[in-house]
Amino acid sequence: MARRIRKQQGAIVRAFAGRPRELRVGRGLSQARLARKAGVNLSYLNKLERGEAEPGLELIAKLADALGVPLGEMVSVEAARRDPIPALRAQALENFGRAVQKGGSQELAMMAMLGSLLDSALSRNR
Repeated sequence: MARRIRKQQGAIVRAFAGRPRELRVGRGLSQARLARKAGVNLSYLNKLERGEAEPGLELIAKLADALGVPLGEMVSVEAARRDPIPALRAQALENFGRAVQKGGSQELAMMAMLGSLLDSALSRNR
């Protein structure tokens, strides 16, 4: 049986791989939703985010448009090195606020329990 040989990706491809995911998660989009918005096959988007595919400029432009960012931000190695935590925190707070506004008593009870679990985990890691 033939073994699949993985091609070694260049630094730019590896740097790009994290950007669609970082931007997608920061905007609260699923892979499926981003794939639909950009007109990209879901499995190919998955490969892009794992650094297993080399996108062409046209595809990068479609992803940038779907994510609402300038094309240069998709391929910027500097942007890829930025810490994603602040953007993820902001998105989590926004999502939490929406959930609190729309949630019923069961949802709010689950969020309170989740908050307690997170607080407990964070205090153990300090």
